[in-house]
Amino acid sequence: MAEKGIYLVPTLSESWIIGYRGHEVGRPQWLIDASKGHLAERMGHFKHAVRAGVKMAVGTDVIGEMVDEMRLMAAGGLSNMEVIQCATKNGADLLGLQDDLGTVEVGKLADLAIMDSDPVNDLGAFSDVRLTVKGGSIYDVEAIIRNLDLTIKRPRELRPEEIAATA
Repeated sequence: MAEKGIYLVPTLSESWIIGYRGHEVGRPQWLIDASKGHLAERMGHFKHAVRAGVKMAVGTDVIGEMVDEMRLMAAGGLSNMEVIQCATKNGADLLGLQDDLGTVEVGKLADLAIMDSDPVNDLGAFSDVRLTVKGGSIYDVEAIIRNLDLTIKRPRELRPEEIAATA
């Protein structure tokens, strides 16, 4: 993959969520056991890809939370900054949108997420986005939720010990 420049979107969080929260998300016991049973192997494959220099982007599968996915990628050997680049620059490149998205540069679309804390220090900052800028227009996330009278139930994030269990 590294030699050919093929991207990997590992979707690690699905296995961890099923393994540690399977009952909460309605998964059968056999799937919970199977998922938990292969966590170390999945992380091992991911670490091998990191060491090999495989290009990566961030994504989730059927279930999964982006913050959990990002934290697992960091536990697997990427720095927080590398994970952020996987979620932004690399994601845009993977989709062929690198001329418009992925980095903050003159001439690109102004698509940004603004949070109170620094995600380079803690990727959990992505759980608390305050403002979103899309195409140069600013959107207050909390105001949108209030105006639409939405009730947002945040999923329980994976606990550090769950992430570290096989890292």
